[in-house]
Amino acid sequence: MAAFVRDVLHYTPAEDEQGELSVVAQLALAHAQFETIHPFVDGNGRVGRLLLPLLLATEGYPPLYLSGFLLRNRRDYYDTLAATQLRGDWAPWCTFLAEAVTHACRSAVAIAQDMTALEQRWQRQLETLGLRSDAAALKLPLLLLAQPVVTVRQVQLWLGVSFPTANKALEVLVKCGILSEPAQRRHRVYHARELLDRLSQN
Repeated sequence: MAAFVRDVLHYTPAEDEQGELSVVAQLALAHAQFETIHPFVDGNGRVGRLLLPLLLATEGYPPLYLSGFLLRNRRDYYDTLAATQLRGDWAPWCTFLAEAVTHACRSAVAIAQDMTALEQRWQRQLETLGLRSDAAALKLPLLLLAQPVVTVRQVQLWLGVSFPTANKALEVLVKCGILSEPAQRRHRVYHARELLDRLSQN
């Protein structure tokens, strides 16, 4: 099994095949082969779907989230995949996977645009407070895009500031409604709920 995954992740077409096998065709081939081998007692579907973004990343593409589309359209997913396994009919499966990639690309662009708009709105909210230009709180919106669940200690390390300064910055964002109030006094964890809600839509 380990050898199969290694071979898949390091697969590149031979020199005379370059340009003939598209990245979508490579994804279709690798996923179908994995699902046909079905190496595990349980979890083959999850691992097989995980291979798709890993293969994209290996080829230098963004690791798109394809599982959502596949599972929302599971009847077509199973039927087209079965067609390759039972009849050697690859066209429907490749077409379906190309639709999944197209949908994932559009979704990724929409999420990026929404995240940028959200970060800009957060910045405007903070600017109305009259904070100093070097205030730690002003640096947090951009960082939250990468990690919307944070602790005081993480912010302290990110910004290279004291614990009290990091704590104060987080309190400012809570006051603005950007971060949620932590559920407990000890081991406080803050959530950028609006961002998490947007990400959970896909």
